[in-house]
Amino acid sequence: PRECFELDKSIVDKVKFVRHNLLERMNDKSFHVVFLRNVMIYFDRESKIKVLANLEQTTVSGGYLILGLSESLNDISQQFRYTTTGVYKRV
Repeated sequence: PRECFELDKSIVDKVKFVRHNLLERMNDKSFHVVFLRNVMIYFDRESKIKVLANLEQTTVSGGYLILGLSESLNDISQQFRYTTTGVYKRV
């Protein structure tokens, strides 16, 4: 069975959902968690490097990048450190 969770409205009000071209820079520099599950698998190495450079600029130090379980940032980013499967922390 699937588990479901409901967040308190005070938390939901702080969440920002953004549609954005990952290959373009974003001016907002305040993301604490970025969910990018099962997206990086569609980019070539050069594009991954560009996407991660953009995310490094938009994710706060100590923030998290959540990828799909089969995705990896090995040898692509020095600013996101592996913590556990699919989870990287911005240094």
